[in-house]
Order: sequence, then C-alpha cells, then structure tokens
Amino acid sequence: MQIHELLIEYLITGSVALIWIIPLMSLLNLIPSKEYAPFFLLFTPGLYVVGMIIDFLSGRLLKRLRNRIGNEFNEKLKTLGKEPDSFSFYEQEVKFMMYYPELSKSARIQTSRHRIVRSTIVNLIFAMVIVTFYNILNKSSILIIVLPIVVGLLLIPLCIVAWKRYRRISYYTVFYALKILESRKE
Repeated sequence: MQIHELLIEYLITGSVALIWIIPLMSLLNLIPSKEYAPFFLLFTPGLYVVGMIIDFLSGRLLKRLRNRIGNEFNEKLKTLGKEPDSFSFYEQEVKFMMYYPELSKSARIQTSRHRIVRSTIVNLIFAMVIVTFYNILNKSSILIIVLPIVVGLLLIPLCIVAWKRYRRISYYTVFYALKILESRKE
C-alpha cells in the first residue's frame, strides 16, 4: 500500500475519532480557551496517530469475523489448486503491482474502503459510550442521553455489513484476478 493512501486512511479515521475525542477532552477539562484555537492545527499529526491506533484496535476487534471470511476465501483458493497456507497476499500484491498496475490499484482501493469502515465501527463504539456519558454528566434530557445509543446501535450494524461486503470484495478481486492469470498461463 502506498504511503499517501495510509496517510489519508489514518487521517480520516483520526478525524472521525473527533466525535468522541472532543467530548472526552471536555469531560477532562482539556479544551483550551479560544486564544489557543490556532494551535489545534498542530494536532493533525496526532489525528494520524489516533487513526493508526483505531485501525489496530478495529483489526483486533473484527479478527474472528475476518478469519471466517478468510476461510471462505481459502476454500475458493483450493478450487484453483492453491494451498491456503502457502498463499501470500503480499506476494500477490507485489506481482499485481509489477505486472498489472491497474489491478493493483483496484485492490488497494478495496482495501482502503474496508479499513476505513472497519475503523468507523470502533469510533462509533467509543462515541456511543463517551457521548452518552458526557450527556449524563451534563444532565441533558433523556432524549439527548439516549440519542447516541440509538444512533450507534443503528450505524454499527450497518458498518459491520458494509465492512463484510468490502472485505469479501477485496478477497474476490484477488481470487478472480488469480483465476484470470491462471487461465492465461494455459
């Protein structure tokens, strides 16, 4: 994956994290006064780091589900006569980059999509908990207290479905590319 793609993914993920970071900072009385507002631009590298951490956590959180999707892919690999244990996505990515750059670009776009959606799941979980807690401490109305829970419970399953779809598309992009490449060898 290209460095600028990771930079953008992590900045997007870190920026989405602001929906729970700002209320958390407010709870901890860490919101600076207005005269320090221009210094918030200095937090951009921090958003990158937060994005990396969220991406890591989301990968761990969804590992079991990712493995289940991977097992489906492994079964497909066997139909091509490839052993799943000897298959390397990284090796395939290098081959695609060298010989089929458009295919490589397509695979990277798919990977980027599912990483962003996957990270959004963790951001929504954090946001749901922190914003609800923030609203309780600020003695908000019951509607305002319940709203982040309702929104989270609606959006998180949608993001999981979207992530599963994008993950499968990533696998099948590689699978069908391999299938086409194998047929060209014959």
